[in-house]
Amino acid sequence: MSTSKIGKWLWIGSAIGFLVFLLMNVAPMLQGNDPEAAAAHVADRNEAAAAAEAFVRSRIGQDAELRSLAMYAADRDVFGYFYAQETIADVQERFAASFPLEAYRVEVEDAGTGAKHWVDINPYTGKAAEWELSIAGDPVPTDRLEAIGRETIRELGWSGSEPELLRADEETGEASFGLADAAFGEASATVDVRVDALGVGALVVRWSVPESYAARIADQDAKSSALGLIGLLLSGALQFAAFIYALVQVGSVRWNRGVLMALVFGVFYCAMNVNMYPGLKATMLDVLNGGDYAGLAELDGGGAIAGMIGAIIVTNAFTLALAIGLYFSAVAGDKLSAGLGYRVWPMPDDAGYGSHVASAVKLGYLYAPILLGIQSILFLFAEQSFRTWYTIDALSSPNNMAYPLLAPVLAWCAAVSEEAVYRLFAIPALQLLFAWPLGWALKPLGASKRTVGAAALVLAVLVSSMIWALGHVQYPIYPYYTRFAEVTALGLLFAFLFLRHGFLAAIFAHAVVDLIWFGISVVSTAPTAGGFAAFAFFLATPALVALAVRRGRKDRPAAPVG
Repeated sequence: MSTSKIGKWLWIGSAIGFLVFLLMNVAPMLQGNDPEAAAAHVADRNEAAAAAEAFVRSRIGQDAELRSLAMYAADRDVFGYFYAQETIADVQERFAASFPLEAYRVEVEDAGTGAKHWVDINPYTGKAAEWELSIAGDPVPTDRLEAIGRETIRELGWSGSEPELLRADEETGEASFGLADAAFGEASATVDVRVDALGVGALVVRWSVPESYAARIADQDAKSSALGLIGLLLSGALQFAAFIYALVQVGSVRWNRGVLMALVFGVFYCAMNVNMYPGLKATMLDVLNGGDYAGLAELDGGGAIAGMIGAIIVTNAFTLALAIGLYFSAVAGDKLSAGLGYRVWPMPDDAGYGSHVASAVKLGYLYAPILLGIQSILFLFAEQSFRTWYTIDALSSPNNMAYPLLAPVLAWCAAVSEEAVYRLFAIPALQLLFAWPLGWALKPLGASKRTVGAAALVLAVLVSSMIWALGHVQYPIYPYYTRFAEVTALGLLFAFLFLRHGFLAAIFAHAVVDLIWFGISVVSTAPTAGGFAAFAFFLATPALVALAVRRGRKDRPAAPVG
């Protein structure tokens, strides 16, 4: 393991990787060529809530006392269909201002009457795009119902062909219109309106994708769910094995290893689970993935709140279990790695520990651009080979966080936990596991003990990377095996970093990579001064960690590292 020498080729590779990453990912965003967004959001969650309240007051009276909660929702299947058909850029450019595929869905409650209203705020305009108001007036004639419906659709900014009247019911005041445009392909959009003497009380857009695409996505999701479950079980098995090994070696393991990491992971991740409250409520109200307003007004508010509190408790209990698994992975991995001769994780009281941390941080910053550049090339290869397409995952979006600027905290949680489980413990554990059968199989060939060990290490690195990759197959990228292949390849790179430069270097590189991706996701939709400041702060946190360690201790001379 070496963290002290950084050659010129690493600097050159880092510069090249960073350039590749900028050209393939950042440049299209800056040039407005990102197909995932028509433009930056002009409204955030809080501004959307205020806009929804203003809209409701304009309909029910300015004196109404209102309280609201904004959630981020997206037409996942429709967005994915347009991306797969390579028409998403055209659809977004032409219709995002009138009929967006994403919105802030705001629950507005009248404190006086208890009535609940629902308003979708267009993130690109800050104006109401859909709504369902709990108000009703006298019915209007059918011809007037049709005319008001068409007029409202035009006022929203519809620029396609004339809406087709599908049905009109004077008794209920409801009418449906079909919207057609060549860019939709086989997808379709229907606008349902409810009109009475008080105005348009409801306007809901319902998107539909072809049955063939819906069936394809259902099959993909089922397979990714199955693989994700296998990955979860294998990951759980690894952490349980670490627990058993630590107990068996109770007298020789160092029980102080990983305590701080487990505490940081558990506390921060539990806090982020609470921070995802808007996303959790959106899920429980079934407004994600193109959901509509059906049945929302009849929900029991108290029951919904109790359900969300229960869900947060269960989620945090699972998170704490992961923190415990992280801790035992660190304890057992430390022992196993040392037993195999890997000097990957010095003790805080070792000579030169502060310098080791500083070098690990520097290596993390240098290797991260290389990893990002390789990842960008893997994405390009996947697009060309697998015809990859994407969609929006509203639940995991920073837009569904109470405090989206805190999203990069998850980068640290992922880096610490995944490197502990899949590198520090899994690699030496699997190497020992594979060594015996490989030795038995290769013995007739005259293979040396060193050759068997090397073969077992290669197999351990590959299998641990594949198990890690299984936990990423349920991301909103299709085909489902795209991320499996990409993350497996990244796992091999992180394993090289771990074995060559140590556990801390792998953690810092992993953190920097994820900090950059999380930071981009925050500032790309809302490029505000606060967003860029938060991005810069979190990106600097590895350096701040190194600075804190160096100032907190006086190093003894470090022993040479090889």
